[in-house]
Amino acid sequence: MNSDIARWLERDPDPKTRNELEQLIKDNNQAELTDRFDGRLAFGTAGLRGVVGAGPNRMNRLVIQETASGLGQYLLRSVPEAASKGVVIGYDGRPDSQQFAHDTASVLTAQGIKVYLTVKVAPTPVAAFGVKYLHTAAAVVVTASHNPPQYNGFKVYWENGAQIIPPQDAGIADEIDKATKHELSYLSLEEAVDKGLLVWLDEDYYQAYRQTMNTNPLLMNHNNPQSINIAYTAMHGVGAEMAETLLVDAGFDHVYSVAAQREPDGTFPTVKFPNPEETGAMDLVIAEAKKHDAVLACANDPDADRFAVAVRRDDGEYQMLTGDQVGTLFGYYLLSHAHANQNLVGNTIVSSSLLGKIATTLGACYYQTLTGFKWLTNVAMAKQTEEHQFLFAYEEALGYTIGS
Repeated sequence: MNSDIARWLERDPDPKTRNELEQLIKDNNQAELTDRFDGRLAFGTAGLRGVVGAGPNRMNRLVIQETASGLGQYLLRSVPEAASKGVVIGYDGRPDSQQFAHDTASVLTAQGIKVYLTVKVAPTPVAAFGVKYLHTAAAVVVTASHNPPQYNGFKVYWENGAQIIPPQDAGIADEIDKATKHELSYLSLEEAVDKGLLVWLDEDYYQAYRQTMNTNPLLMNHNNPQSINIAYTAMHGVGAEMAETLLVDAGFDHVYSVAAQREPDGTFPTVKFPNPEETGAMDLVIAEAKKHDAVLACANDPDADRFAVAVRRDDGEYQMLTGDQVGTLFGYYLLSHAHANQNLVGNTIVSSSLLGKIATTLGACYYQTLTGFKWLTNVAMAKQTEEHQFLFAYEEALGYTIGS
C-alpha cells in the first residue's frame, strides 16, 4: 500500500488532498489509509459517486481526471466522430463541482475531443439537454444529486440523451483502469479555447432550453394559471432560476420561493438531508406555502432532476404526494392531451401498476422496466414506433420524463 500512496502523492494535482493524505500518514491512521486505498470508487451506470477526499476510493481531482481520460478513450473507440461531436459538461453547486467540471474539460480537450462547458451551474436536465441540442457524443454532469454535503459525483449521458447502460459502463470502467497506470495529458481551458476545442455555453444556451420547454405542445395546456399560488424551493440546489422562469413563462404569476434555500449552497445548511423525500426536508417550503395560501408546495432536489409536491387540504394542512401519485397524475394528464400516436408510457417494476391500468383504459401502450431512471428512457427509445411515440415515464423516487 505504501507504494500506492507514494504514487498517488506524485500524481495528485490538488495541494488540499495531498496535504490531507500527508497528515493521515503523519498520524499513522492506518484504518483511514486502508479505507482510501484498499479499492477504488466503482464506475457504473450511475457513473461515480462518493465522499470527497484523498485517495482512489474518494472523489477528488485525480479520480476525476482519470475518469475523464477513461471516458474520452472509450468515446473515441466506440462513437464515430466522437472528437468532433464533443461532450457537454455541466455541474451543480457543491464546493468542488466547478473544479471537477473544469478538470474533465481539460482532460477531454487534451485528447482532441471538443467540449461544451457551461459558464455557471446547470440543472442536470439542462446539461443533458445539450446532447440532442448540440448533437454531441455524450454529456457529463458533476453532481451528487440529493446525497449529503460530503459527497460528489460524475454522471454520464450517452449520444441518445439517456444515462449510460451496459456495456457502456464496463467499457468506460476498463479505460479508467488503464488511465490510472499512465501519465495523463491536460490542456488549460485557455489553450483549449485557442485550439477551438472548448466552447463556453453561456446564457444563449440556457435560453435555448427555456425556449424548447416553452414550445413543447404538451406543456401548453394551461387553464387560468394566474389564479394559483405556488410555493417552491430549490433546496440549496441549482433549480431556482430556471424553474421560476418557466413557471412565470407558463402564466404562473404567483410563485413564492423559499429565500433561505434559493441560492446554490453545497453545505445544505437548512436541511439534514437534501432529499425532498426525507422527513423534514419540505418543512420550509410548506411553511412558505401556508404564508401565501398556496395550493401547491413544490421542491426540486439539488441538481433539479427530481420533483416533489405537497397539496393543500381543505383543513389548510399540506399532504405530501408520493412519486407514484404524482407520476400517475402526470401520466393521465399527458395521455389526455397528447396526439393519438404519442401514447407510450412506462414506469419501473417498483412503481405503481395504476399507470398501466390507465394506459389500457385509454388505449395507450404501457411498458415496465428494471429499477433505475436510465432504463425508462433507453427502453422507451427501443420500444417506440411511428404509431407509438414515447410520451411519459416515471420512477417512484420522484423522477419524471416527458417526450418531445
